[in-house]
Amino acid sequence: MSKPTLLLLTLLLTLALVGAVLSIDPLFDPAVNYGVGGGPRAVFSADFDGDNDNDLALANRVSGDVTVLLNNGIGIFTTAANHATGAFPSGVFSIDFDGDTYNDLAVTNANNNNVSILLNNGDGTFAAAVNYTAGGKPRALFSADFDGDTDNDIVVANRQSDNVSILLNNGDGTFAPRVFYAAGNAAWSVFATDLDGDTDNDLAVANRLANNVSILLNNGDGTFATRVNYAVGTAPWSVFSADLDGDTDNDLAVANQSSNSVSVLLNNGDGTFAAAAGYAAGNEPSSVSSADLDGDGDNDLALANSNSGNVSILLNNGDGTFAAAGDYGAGNGPVAIFSADLDGDNDNDLAVANGGSGNVSILSNLTEWGTTPAAAPDPDTMYYYFAHSVTPLELTSYMGNFDSGYTASDVNTATLSINATVSPTSAAVIPSLPAFDGDVLEVVFHAGEFIEGYGALMDISVQPYTVEGEYLDGAPFTAVGRLVFVGHISGDLNADGHVDISDLVYLVEYMFQGGPEPSIMETANVDGIGGTQIDIADLIYLVDYMFTGGPAPSAW
Repeated sequence: MSKPTLLLLTLLLTLALVGAVLSIDPLFDPAVNYGVGGGPRAVFSADFDGDNDNDLALANRVSGDVTVLLNNGIGIFTTAANHATGAFPSGVFSIDFDGDTYNDLAVTNANNNNVSILLNNGDGTFAAAVNYTAGGKPRALFSADFDGDTDNDIVVANRQSDNVSILLNNGDGTFAPRVFYAAGNAAWSVFATDLDGDTDNDLAVANRLANNVSILLNNGDGTFATRVNYAVGTAPWSVFSADLDGDTDNDLAVANQSSNSVSVLLNNGDGTFAAAAGYAAGNEPSSVSSADLDGDGDNDLALANSNSGNVSILLNNGDGTFAAAGDYGAGNGPVAIFSADLDGDNDNDLAVANGGSGNVSILSNLTEWGTTPAAAPDPDTMYYYFAHSVTPLELTSYMGNFDSGYTASDVNTATLSINATVSPTSAAVIPSLPAFDGDVLEVVFHAGEFIEGYGALMDISVQPYTVEGEYLDGAPFTAVGRLVFVGHISGDLNADGHVDISDLVYLVEYMFQGGPEPSIMETANVDGIGGTQIDIADLIYLVDYMFTGGPAPSAW
């Protein structure tokens, strides 16, 4: 090993010893994508079919409809159903409008200057849209009780007329004519919550061309005081409100598309706000959401970056300040983001609308790598997750953990979008491996040309499959589940999509300081020797590659 390499290695070890940790364990599994309509612009999650899990609705700007995907209870979504709206739908919100306890839909139609109301039939299907006039080029909307009569009203941000429209609910899911209140130049996004502590719902409006956010306080009867403006970053596209500093009042987070940042405005407790603090995000953030993403009890930030194909996660330090962003892959042109528990494990997952690729990405929060069985809806149906890293082998085996007590006789799967084919068509139960409990069902795939690209974390395919078989007592069963194909990058220990110095420090921390192990152990075995065995040779190999022109991490 050369002297420069030794010096660099010594420097890295020193950095590790003084605690210069530049990487963290990933919070989310790689994105799983579901096709929707053309050009989705907004996403919302709520229970549509009354089964107590969170489904999805997406407003599709190009196809002029809203897509509803029903959740099967474990974060897998059924084939999309599309419902007609108006022209260029750009915002969607779900809540009970007609008092029947089911979540209905409201959609803004930018080219019709109106809002479509789709009432829920109670089973996740929806009645035909009924339209109400809004303002000029309505872009976003929000629903809350504004006039104190316990039903849900609507506010619409109108980007062309620079105002918001208030539509008060008559109590039955029909709405009174709009009432306008002035906002700023190009009112782009709106959020309603109690900002001044008087228990009624106020408004925060992001004004894209004014580079500010307008606060309109509720007079208590559904009318609003004149706006007060607060400066934020350049081209604010999205505003979200939550308690960010732990003082029980609602603060603001604003995604600034042109300045690649998020502005945080802390509430003084009376509906006035401190000056904005800016934090770096990705390239052209277009949407922001806030929820507890790491389970520490405070609200973190998630942003969809429309020009970098990813989402940025900023973890809250607990006082309303935020750590540097960590990025996770999404689809092409992510323009909207929503956080909710989608897989029933009580943590907050992410749904991201990808305008460029016409799909929605699901990022599951802290899902265990491997197999996670879920409750069966009846004795003859079982659900399983499968996950396995794709490695550049001509023949790759995907293994999933099955409880013992039955045999499998056949595997049927749809054509895989990664151009793989199933071989053989029947699968056999093989003895348990040390890493698994129970029996292992092995299905072998010929990977084909997909391996040539050695896919990054963003290249995911989900395919439904069924396994027909019988219990040991002869009773038949059908197991239904999904396969998740995950590509990884050798050398990318912290799973941020890049091989850089942060991966070196991550490896040093893991080897010498008891730091977290790589989420995918194969990424650390950069020399391709010894399977998942990680040793000093891998560290030297990575240093040589980065600083002395050595060979690239091995794709083994």
